[in-house]
Formats: sequence, C-alpha cells, structure tokens
Amino acid sequence: MCGIAGFISTTPRDGPAMVASLHHRGPDASGGFGARVADRQAWLGHARLSIIDLSAAGTQPMFGAGEDIALVFNGEIYNYRELRSRFLADVPFHSGTDTEVLLALYERMGPACLEQLNGDFAVAILDRRAGRLLLVRDRIGVKPLYYWQAGADLVFGSEIKALLAGGVPAALATERLQAYFVYKYVPGNDTLFRGVQRLPPGHLLEYDLASGCSTVRRWWQPRIATDDSWTYEAAQARAVELVADATRLRLVSDVPVGNFLSGGLDSSIIASFLRE
Repeated sequence: MCGIAGFISTTPRDGPAMVASLHHRGPDASGGFGARVADRQAWLGHARLSIIDLSAAGTQPMFGAGEDIALVFNGEIYNYRELRSRFLADVPFHSGTDTEVLLALYERMGPACLEQLNGDFAVAILDRRAGRLLLVRDRIGVKPLYYWQAGADLVFGSEIKALLAGGVPAALATERLQAYFVYKYVPGNDTLFRGVQRLPPGHLLEYDLASGCSTVRRWWQPRIATDDSWTYEAAQARAVELVADATRLRLVSDVPVGNFLSGGLDSSIIASFLRE
C-alpha cells in the first residue's frame, strides 16, 4: 500500500511526524528528504510496504542524478518490466523496483511518461531542474492523494491525518455536512476538512517553485467507444481477456499474494482467475 507525504512551506512543519502518521500503510521502512527552494522548505516523505525488491535498495525517496529530482511513490506500475526493456535498456539500475523505473522514465520523458504507465499510483516528484513539484494521481483514482494550499504553502499526503500532522488546521467544513449525511461521503473532490481537497483521478498538480503558484490539469481522459459492430459474444470474450490480463499483471510480487473475499461477484471473479 505505502504512504507518501510532503510539503513546500514558508513555515516550519514536521515531516517525520507526517510519515509516522502513515506507518500503518508502510511498516517496512520509511524515509524523508528536505531541500531549500527559494525562501521555502521542501520535504518529501515515504512509508514503505515492501512488495517488489524487498531490499534496502527500494527505500524512498529515490533520486535522479545529483538529487535534482526526488520522487516518492505509492502504488504499483504493472508494466514496469516492459517499460524498462523498451525505453531504458541503456540505463544502469540499482534495484529491481518499479519505482526506479518510474524515476528513470520521468528523467527521460518528463510528465509525458505518465501515458506509458499501466498501474495504480499516487506520485510526488520534486524536480528542481525544471523548477516544479508534481503531484500525480492514477487514471481512475485508485490510490488516494490529498492536498491543502494556502498562499505559497502546499501540504499533501496519502491520508488527511498526514496533513494534520503537518500543521494543517482541522477546521470542519460545515457546509458539506448535509451532503455527507445524505450520501455517506463528500461528493466531488472536497472533504469535511476546510481547504483540504482530493487531487482528482487522472489529474496532476504542478507547483511552480519560483512563484509558489499551482495549477491542476487533466493528464488522462477516457476514450468513449463508438463502434456498435460488436456482438454480445465478442464483447463477452474480450471482457474475459481483459480480466485475465489484469489479474496476471497484479501477480507480479516478491511477497505472497492474497485476495480479500467479500462474497460479492467482483472478489469471486478475481479468485476464479487466480486459481488459473
């Protein structure tokens, strides 16, 4: 699962406390990195649940050449082996992790590398070479990522409790209570904490290190199929192929893989494909 947290701030914040609040997400290792950017302090932290390459070589943050690029990552890149052989055959790697593949791919392609990823992920990349911090969330928002910004101060994390540990005020957004009681959640990208938002699925936030301003933009949009020539049987066969492929990709692991059974159709279908 893992957890990420960090900030860019004009005032002191407790990065290690933010990571400690995410220990339940990543009990195997933790790490942090701080740097001065303009008149602000930047910090990235990570709580690791080891899944691929269980050695210390997989500890995060991970760094590009000269530490100009630092990355923390929660999730899995299921096609990382294919990406490594296709785009990075000339790159020397120090680990067998998908994280290091993602870092090398970003160094080579920049944000355009996101289009190549097949996976579930929340990523923070401090790129002092390009003068930016990027927060990225996967296509349909499987991995969570919350942020709060006031002026030039930006605080983010995998859970809201990490933001609170970093000094974000726990102010109740009373105007959202009615929606919460009706729907049992807060619709859209707002939360019950004033000023705290979810980064939308398929979006990235780019924070400019020079100005302290940020913009949120979509990096992925689903394509709507308009081909009406498919038969039911063909669509049925294709659905089976896709579920089988998705299950196979998720079996890439250096630790045992399990399946949570709820008794519903989805977990039962996954269990059936796992048996094969």
